[in-house]
Formats: sequence, structure tokens, C-alpha cells
Amino acid sequence: MEIGVAYYPEHWPESRWEDDFALMRQAGITLVRMAEFAWCRLEPTEGQFDFAWLDRAVAMAQRHGIRSILCTPTEAPPPWLSVNYPETRPWNKMGLPYAIGSRRHVDPASPAFVHFSDQITRAMGQHYGHNAAVAGWQLDNEIGAHTHFVSTSPAMAVRFRQWLQKKYGTIEKFNQELGMVFWSGEVRQWSEVEILTQAPTGVSPSYTKMVRDFGQELWLEFLRRQAEILRPLCPGQFITHNIAWYGEQIDIWKMSQFLDVVGIDHYARRAETLTATADLYHAAGQGKPWAVLEMGASDGHYQTAQKAGPSRGWLTGALVKFALSGAKFASMFRFMCSPSGWEQGSEDQMRDAWGRPSENVHSVAAARRIIDKLKPILARPRRADIAILQDTDDLIYFEMQPVEGRARDYANDYVREVQEIHYQLSSRGHRPTFTSLEQDLGRFGTVFLWNKLLIKPEQAQTLRQYVENGGTLVLGYCLGFLNASARRNIGPLPFGLTDVFGCTVRQMLHIPRGMAPRLLLGDKGVEVAHHGVLLENLGGRELASWQGWEGPYRSGIVANRYGKGRTIYIGALLDRPGWDIVMPMVMQELGLPNTNPITPHPELEVFPERGCWVAVNTGHEPLQTPIKGRYRDWVSEQPVQETLRLPPYGIAVLEG
Repeated sequence: MEIGVAYYPEHWPESRWEDDFALMRQAGITLVRMAEFAWCRLEPTEGQFDFAWLDRAVAMAQRHGIRSILCTPTEAPPPWLSVNYPETRPWNKMGLPYAIGSRRHVDPASPAFVHFSDQITRAMGQHYGHNAAVAGWQLDNEIGAHTHFVSTSPAMAVRFRQWLQKKYGTIEKFNQELGMVFWSGEVRQWSEVEILTQAPTGVSPSYTKMVRDFGQELWLEFLRRQAEILRPLCPGQFITHNIAWYGEQIDIWKMSQFLDVVGIDHYARRAETLTATADLYHAAGQGKPWAVLEMGASDGHYQTAQKAGPSRGWLTGALVKFALSGAKFASMFRFMCSPSGWEQGSEDQMRDAWGRPSENVHSVAAARRIIDKLKPILARPRRADIAILQDTDDLIYFEMQPVEGRARDYANDYVREVQEIHYQLSSRGHRPTFTSLEQDLGRFGTVFLWNKLLIKPEQAQTLRQYVENGGTLVLGYCLGFLNASARRNIGPLPFGLTDVFGCTVRQMLHIPRGMAPRLLLGDKGVEVAHHGVLLENLGGRELASWQGWEGPYRSGIVANRYGKGRTIYIGALLDRPGWDIVMPMVMQELGLPNTNPITPHPELEVFPERGCWVAVNTGHEPLQTPIKGRYRDWVSEQPVQETLRLPPYGIAVLEG
């Protein structure tokens, strides 16, 4: 894996570039990401391009053995474009244009914006497409991370209505599919449909999701257009995009179809989020390379469990974990904090505010040495027999509908829930991957399907066939409560699959923390995270019941045999203490052994990788814990037996 960093040469006097590139090379950096947000320097006036300064930066980096990743600068158009062509600005929910002087003040529905974006992209591709010092291209920046795709501009409204007519065909079907009769919302002509205007009360989730679907398609079309412009001009150079963290606003499975390298921006604050997200993006490429375009370049402050504090050494472990997860490269943000603008208050990066090399230089160099040691391990193939299903529709829905008015509450925090399943399986010796319902589930012996709230009939049939053919499907909390338009499915749950799971939902429960009912597994009681369902057993086998619930239906977890396969329905949302009780029972039911030889420790992350055990101290203090067997640590090159000892934020790669 190569290590890179974001650099903004236009922010600094040219006299210091040489020293900056020399320091990068000293740290083991071989890639530099440049030209992001530099449109005002690349095209200072309309139609007049100036690439000379960037030519010098690219050439200087190459002299230090560093290749460049260039970015199309279209997230931040120059003032001349926004002022001379005001129709390129997006509008807010109040129907007012956004101000300039920031970024993402762009409207992809504006023909003028698309024209000038095409023009700068084509000019850059023609100029650098055959430059051997340029490794690849990043399209735009973090699509969907800010203005949530759409604006209320007249151009956007026109595109939106055109999209609706193509999607639904008739006004009647539109009204029916979205349930517009609620609150007297039925329209009689397309001109009556507005887009994300400010409402005095809640907006229908079906309508909001439809707007998100439209915006996502529009932005994917915009990025695909840039890729199509660059590809014939830039043979031998890869094309990627830095999807914002977990992909909250974008379908990573669709995005990956037109990228050569599936890219992510990830600012981890918990150890397991980094590991799980790395596996998600490795899976999203479906065989293509994946990479980290942005990650924190500072050790900074890192949260573990419920504590946070200084974390010298974290950066080393994070880079090594990305390498173990198969990343093509990992690029840090940024080389040095900005001398002006919004990001000038960021933490020290590779240089501190005085221009001195920071401790992070040593952290990166240490990561480079460890990764080089691990080359024989990294050459081994990765395998996974267990998959966690990730569905962007559900992720976006839960972002739209936060529980109790708080976005990312633990209850219905879709991202955290699937990452917790990944952590639970990994820490017990089963490194899972991720998949979608559009892929072949038959590759996996077991699939975890968690909080799949929205479902299409054909997706239910896919799940049925998977189990019929011998697969094991573990379902969590709810399946098919809503259809693909985010309207309530009328009928028994899980939608279309009650016979497959051998049970049906009789009642949905809201359970405040610390209050009954609890799930009872044998003699162990489990407090759930806000939500659960009462299950009526239709021939399945009860694994857990609701304690303290009066009534005829008390099942909380039900196992069933169907066709050649089997299912488990876990009827509750769980936090980590709950999963610590439920997951061992599920694994025992499925015949999945716990092979972890290392005694659990609250500050220790452990997972299997390529025939080894990776152990990471996520805490601020030295750690030691018992270990079974004899191992060799590839990092320290020392034998390990009886006791595993790690310094703060230390990492070991153990092979028996």
C-alpha cells in the first residue's frame, strides 16, 4: 500500500514547496493529492487556463519520488462563474440562492454549471492525461456531504419534474405510489410538485426519499460525465472519488460501477469503525481496488469505548489496518493546516503551525516500515464466508427519520448497528465482508440482514431463494415495514417471508432504557436499545422470549428451517452489552466457533486477517492480556506466548 497526503501548493509561497515535498518523502509518502478547490487558480478568468504553477508542483513532487493525484476542482467554482452566471448557484429551502465564498455552491441541474465543469475537466485531462507523474484523478469532492444533493432552484425544479414524469409516467401513479392523499397532498399537474421547500410541519418520508433518490441520480450522472470525459484523455491513470465516510448520501454500489478505484474519506473516532468501513469499501469494489482519499493526518484525539484523549501512535496503526484491509493507498488530510479560511483551526498535521515537522512524520514513517515488513502477509488472498448486507435506501431513510428527533441516536443508527455486527463477528474469529441485494448472496454461507426497513418484492424473493438453496439468514429487528417508496406495507411482517422465518410480528415495542421488557436467553436477561418486536411463532423454534411481558405472544428470537437453509430472527435492536450476550448464542446455533486465542480486554481490538491475528491497543495506557498458544509477531519480530503486551496504540500481527 502506498501512503499519500493532501497538499495545496497554491496556499503557500513556492519557495517552501521543495522542503515540503522533501519532508513527505522522508516520511515514506509516495502520493500527493493536489488541485482540489483550485479552480480560481486553474481558470482565473473565463476561458483562460493557467496550469504553469501546477506543472511546477507536479514536477517537483516527481523529483522527490512522489506521484500526483489530481482533483477536478468543480466543488468550489471561482467567483467569476457564480457572479456572471448566477443560475449556477443552488437555492436553499427558503427559495434563496446560497452565498459564494464557501464550497458546494453549485447546481448540477444548471446547464451553465455543467458546461463550465465539463470545460475545466476536459482542459485538465488534455494537459495532464499523458503525464507520467500523474497517477490518477479524483472526481469533484465528497458528493452529498453538504447540501444533500438538491436545491430549490428553478433549474432543479425543471429537472425534478422531468425525472418524475419519466419515473412514474402519470400523475395518478405518482399520487398513488407516494400516498399523496395524506394531508391533502394529491396534485393534478406536474407544475404543482415542489422540491424540498420549507414546510411548517413534517414532510412525508416518501416524498423526502423520492427527492433524495432524484438528487442522487443527478449527482451520479454528473460524476459519471466527468469520468467519461477523462477516461479517453488519460490512459493509464486511474479515476476515483472520495465518498464521504460511510456513504451516507450516495449509493456506493452504484458509484463503484464507473470508478477504477473505489475511494473513501474516513475520519475514524472508534477503532472498529475504521476496520468495518475498510471492509465495506473493499467489498463495494467487487474486485476493483479501493483506497482512502482522506483520513486524519494527526494523531490528535481518538475515542475508544467511552473515553477520549491524546493518541500518539494511532496514525501508525490506522495506516497499517488499511493496508491489511487491502487498500491500494491511504492519503491523509492534510499536510499542514490552512493559513486561511474555514480549516485554519485544524489540528497540527505533518507540519505544525510554526512550520516544524510534527510527530506525525515519525508515525507515518513507522507505518511505512511495518507495512513493508508485512508484504508477505499482504500478498495472501482475503476470504469471507459471512456477509453483512448494506443497503443505501435504509441508511438514507434512517438519516431522514432520526429517533426522538436526534440524528444518529444509538437507536436506529444504521451505520453503527451494522458496524457492531462486524465487530462482534471479527472479534470472535470470523472476518465478515459486506454485500448488497443486487449481488450473488450464494457466495456466502451466512448473511446478516439488519434493520432492512424498506423492501421490494423482488428483494424478498432473492432472500427466499438464498435460504431455499441452503443459505443461513440472520435477520435483525425489522424487515419490510415499508415498501421501496417508504410507504407502510400492508400485511404481515417480515414482508413476504413469514414462512421462511417461521414467525410473524405481532407488535412493535418502544422500550426506554432500563425498563422492562427484556430479552431472556436461558437465565440471562438482555436490555435492548429502544426497540423490539413481539413475535408469534409459526413453527419456528424459540431461542429467547420477552421477560416481563404479559400476553400470548412472547417470542423475541426465533430460529427456523426452510428449504435447505435456516434463519434466525432477532427481534430487538441491541447495543454492545446486548450483543455480547446474543452473538455467542447465535454463533453456537449456527455452528460458528469462537477461535480468538486472546483474552478479551476493554481496550483491545482483535480480528483475523490473512491467516494472522491482528491485535490493536486502542487505549492510552500499556496493555497486557493472556493469550493461548505460541505466536510470532510480524511487527516486533518477537515470539509471543502466555501474555500479549502492547504499548499505547500498539499493534501486533500474530501468526501461529
